[in-house]
Amino acid sequence: MVVPTKSLTSVYLSSSIHYLSGNQQLIMSNERTISFKNNLDSLMAAIIGAIIIYLLTSLNGIGVSPDSVAYGSVARNMQIGRFWYQFDYMPLIVFPFFFPSFLGSIMFVTRQDVFAFAPVLNTFLFGSIIFFSGCIVQRFKQPNKLYKWLVLSSIVLSSSLLEIYSMLWSETLFILLLLLLIIALNKYSKTYSVKSLVIVGLVTAIACVTRFAGVTFIAIVGLALLMDNNLQWRKKWWHIIFFGLISVSLLLINLIKNYLIQGSLTGNRQKSITSLNQNIRYYSNVIWDWLKLPAGQYTYASILGIGLVVLFTVIIIKKWWQQKDIYSFETIAVIAFVTYTLFIIITATISRYETINNRLMAPAYIPLLFGLTYWLPSFITSVKQKKIGFAIIGLCLIVFAFFQYKQYKWCANWYAIIKADGIPGYNELAWQRSDIINYLHKEKGSFTPKIKIVSNANDAVYFFTGLSCERIPETVHIDGVRNYYKEAPQYIIWFTNDFDSPDILRLGEIEKHRHLDTLKQFKHGLILFSK
Repeated sequence: MVVPTKSLTSVYLSSSIHYLSGNQQLIMSNERTISFKNNLDSLMAAIIGAIIIYLLTSLNGIGVSPDSVAYGSVARNMQIGRFWYQFDYMPLIVFPFFFPSFLGSIMFVTRQDVFAFAPVLNTFLFGSIIFFSGCIVQRFKQPNKLYKWLVLSSIVLSSSLLEIYSMLWSETLFILLLLLLIIALNKYSKTYSVKSLVIVGLVTAIACVTRFAGVTFIAIVGLALLMDNNLQWRKKWWHIIFFGLISVSLLLINLIKNYLIQGSLTGNRQKSITSLNQNIRYYSNVIWDWLKLPAGQYTYASILGIGLVVLFTVIIIKKWWQQKDIYSFETIAVIAFVTYTLFIIITATISRYETINNRLMAPAYIPLLFGLTYWLPSFITSVKQKKIGFAIIGLCLIVFAFFQYKQYKWCANWYAIIKADGIPGYNELAWQRSDIINYLHKEKGSFTPKIKIVSNANDAVYFFTGLSCERIPETVHIDGVRNYYKEAPQYIIWFTNDFDSPDILRLGEIEKHRHLDTLKQFKHGLILFSK
């Protein structure tokens, strides 16, 4: 066959541009519904991602942190009618109630322990976020198969998300709820029906009692409604009020419950010890690591982090000014990133919790991925000169290949760590082989039942032995420390590993007020009797 006026190279360039610009037979999806037929590639990616999580968690079990123990103990106590109480007999106050209730419901249906079914649950949840991410990308304004595959593979191998879904954390469900919100809000914009608004409100309500950061969902929807000039003002405010009532309903129930039980809405929250500048830097470092930029070289990370928030804010303002694509998947994702990021930075500056890290920022990963890349297919399509267009495609593929290579290296290293030592946390082999843990396993019956047990890692004592154990108070809680000194005789189980928080009252300080007798001493801790 002879190509008369074009060289084979130009034909290849033309077909490449045509493919990336969105061949309608390959990429167009049903405008109104999300169908499996148009998302078989999303399903395949979801299966691959699910297999990865299964492999990671099947080696030594799901990753377990102190928060995981709190969730799991509440789920267990629900089975015996003690709703929303933790292993230390304290009510669940610091965390909202939905995620432990979600685990408890599955435990009731499956009749399996929460830590036994957690790997299967996370396998399903990770596969779900991959599938729904693919469904969302399929319905971008400029849908494209090649672009979709690149995005899906970036999620499947995401170091951020693989870490999250290796652990028993509420973020695993929260991220799925965020994607469902994006889909529900987009669907609402098609009809402005009360039914679709109720669905948006219900997703938001559940998110608010999955993590308190779910209040960002209220801000996302509220901002989108305020930006929309297509709604008449009377109808707009009616929808905002109606949505608000639904979205805060479960949160109000949670907060009222907390106040009636303990006189506090969300527990004793300490003032932050990190400044706004520090929190911006911590957030920026997380973004730097996500993008696989040179490890440890965070000199320009803050510029990148601030620049992304400013850029995305400009996009939001532009969409509002032009009254264009306010409810598009791309715009909602951009709004979600800005809203969630600002919430984390501001609240971390006001209230003290763990340093901003991948876990806290993980819900922003997929919105960031969408926001950074959604414009590429339409931009390449707009390039009139095919050689330039092909060069841009090549450059994008090189950048993507480098990014994925970095992600693959991280995944391989993560797998090697887990295979050798277990997922970091209480299922880590170092904990399971600990001399003090092995002793507690064998001799937990030696503790006198009527004498209280306290520890600097009470969740570890419960996780490995099932013994109820209270936490030694932190030094900042002056009244709690004062009352602790007056308590009846008790056992102290003291760990000397990385889980020994320096905020906990020190043994040396306790000894000034109570007599301590060492009963057993181990390499990784000791057991004392305090009176």
